[in-house]
Amino acid sequence: MQYADNLKTLLLSIDKRGYKAYKILQGKTFHKGNVSLRIEHVQGDPFATPSVVQIKVPNDFPKQITLKKHVKVAIEDLILRHVFEKSKMLSSKLGSGHSGVIQILAPSQAILERSGITMDRDSITLNIFAGFPANGRRIDARNAIKLFDNLFTLSESTLFFRNYKSEEIENRISLINKQVFLREKLKELHLISFIADGSILPRESGISDKPLKNSAVPFAAPKSMSINITFPNGETISGMGIKEGITLIAGGGYHGKTTLLEAIHMGIYNHVEGDGREFVITDKTALKIRTEDGRSVNNVDISNFITRLPDGTDTAHFTTRDASGSTSMAAALSEAIEMKSKLLLIDEDTSATNFMIRDARMQKLIKDEPIIPLIDRLKELYSKFGMSSILVIGGAGAYLDVCDNVIVMHRYLPEDATHRAKAIAKEIPTKRDFTEIEKMKNIKERSLRIDSINVLKNGREKIKANGKTSLQVGDSIIDLGKVEEITEQGQLEAIGHAIKMIKYRNKEENFYDLLLETEEYIKTHGINSLFMNSYIKPTLTEIRRFEIASALNRHRKAVFK
Repeated sequence: MQYADNLKTLLLSIDKRGYKAYKILQGKTFHKGNVSLRIEHVQGDPFATPSVVQIKVPNDFPKQITLKKHVKVAIEDLILRHVFEKSKMLSSKLGSGHSGVIQILAPSQAILERSGITMDRDSITLNIFAGFPANGRRIDARNAIKLFDNLFTLSESTLFFRNYKSEEIENRISLINKQVFLREKLKELHLISFIADGSILPRESGISDKPLKNSAVPFAAPKSMSINITFPNGETISGMGIKEGITLIAGGGYHGKTTLLEAIHMGIYNHVEGDGREFVITDKTALKIRTEDGRSVNNVDISNFITRLPDGTDTAHFTTRDASGSTSMAAALSEAIEMKSKLLLIDEDTSATNFMIRDARMQKLIKDEPIIPLIDRLKELYSKFGMSSILVIGGAGAYLDVCDNVIVMHRYLPEDATHRAKAIAKEIPTKRDFTEIEKMKNIKERSLRIDSINVLKNGREKIKANGKTSLQVGDSIIDLGKVEEITEQGQLEAIGHAIKMIKYRNKEENFYDLLLETEEYIKTHGINSLFMNSYIKPTLTEIRRFEIASALNRHRKAVFK
């Protein structure tokens, strides 16, 4: 064991030497008071990804926090946000490249498990990036001492119970318990989503996930869709409950249709205090389905939606490297069925018109159409596969014939227009031909050929996220820019490591079973288990099986059989 004074002595002994001399620190542990600091990995030069430092302190938070995983994750999230803010204050430019940088990945508004921090009964462990200082490519020991002083300061000011007001901890525990309770209530009440009265749904901007301030209209449920839910502590919350089945969201342009759908979509995650969507809770298996021109499709059974192609292509085993808008939606729907999603979210604005509907005139004009439009499949998706749907529809009134509920957004507030919509549907028939089409079939199961996945590039493991849009796994780049469930860069990194785990398990089986087992393994062993035998980096964020499936389904070199 080395101590803080020895750390300074050691740093001064390598001052002005070549940068690689920092490697003498790797694997060593230093102490200052009750803070333990271990250098897990030393960067190769000052311009490379910063070094990884693991900081451990005794856990002096109330012990009951660690008894329930959702509470533990919520407090870890709270601490990590304090670390993020403090690290921005302490991070400074202390030389060339990343010298002096102290950082973790920026957390989104969601409360998620992250590899940056782990709390167990006895200790709290923080994993963080730190840029070891240099002038050019020579060690700057005095600034390195300042960097380590900043790391100890960061630890002392964020990782101990004394740094938090008791109300802050109590409020976070109360919040997460209510969110978990509401999530469990969805199933009991046969709801797919709940939006609390007073929620602030609009976001600050298209590139910000923070709530719009001042001008946002608080959400208020229409009386006919309003429900009250009583928490175990006796408090009651009111809001709009959306029932299982097919729900249409309509309304004029700029009246809040898409904003409502996006809030429902992000309700798959719990959100922090002040987000505005704290009590927007949605079925955890929800998936957004949209067009994705040019994506690859790997041996997917899309025959329930596209069949009898003129070139004779077998759509029960469909493969393409350049999907059209309609084909990409058919593939995404089939993949959602395969992964057993129970809620589909679809916005007309990001959908292929010819996949959504074919009106009476086009039905008469075109007799040999291989695409079975979604409007003719929604009821069966629910009756056969238990998949509910929420759709934003602004122009295709024919959907009034197949929906169970209709919500009209007017000046950002919802109205229950179900009865009015049904009356209009009777008054003005669409004259579409609803002649019975062939019933939906169970999709053909697939398995992933493990040997088609490569996690190496030039003989070394390569997993790297590019923001929230693309992921490099080995020598392949996977485009995930249209997978809207991804809210943090750390989720992309986690997907990459999950693919690596699947590769090294070398177990070929039913694709759904493989992904379900992987998801359950991560839940049981924690997000850090994805690092397998490697040191832990502050780069991973909680994921579901759906995000892993999205990546493998878009992996251009993956082979399914």
